[in-house]
Amino acid sequence: MVEAKIRAEDFEMNDMAPSFRSLWPAYKSKMQKEGCSEAGIAAFKRNLAILLSGADMTTPEKTFGDVGELPRYEDIHFVPDASLLEKTVILKLNGGLGTGMGLEKAKSLLTVAQGDNFLDLIAKQVDSMKKEFQ
Repeated sequence: MVEAKIRAEDFEMNDMAPSFRSLWPAYKSKMQKEGCSEAGIAAFKRNLAILLSGADMTTPEKTFGDVGELPRYEDIHFVPDASLLEKTVILKLNGGLGTGMGLEKAKSLLTVAQGDNFLDLIAKQVDSMKKEFQ
């Protein structure tokens, strides 16, 4: 017999396992003493409760649709045209805000290299592209 598990997206905090209720006060106290942010504590609390509940954290492959046939890069023939940059929009989808990681600001604002954050690096990529095609 296969045990039915709740899915993480259906998880409610009232589904907390008894083990969570006994463990949580010590975790919360330690995190508060260490100066963790409220957002970080809340994210950890939810993730711990889901883990201890036995919720299924996987996403079945069948939920994803087929992308169909994609062209091979080697088969795409084009001539670079700098005038097209005036009509170009660059859209970057960088994911969530980072609250699940306990962050209080967007992940895009994290410093990643030489004092630059992700947004700085994106801007530098665009600037480099503009210089290359002037």
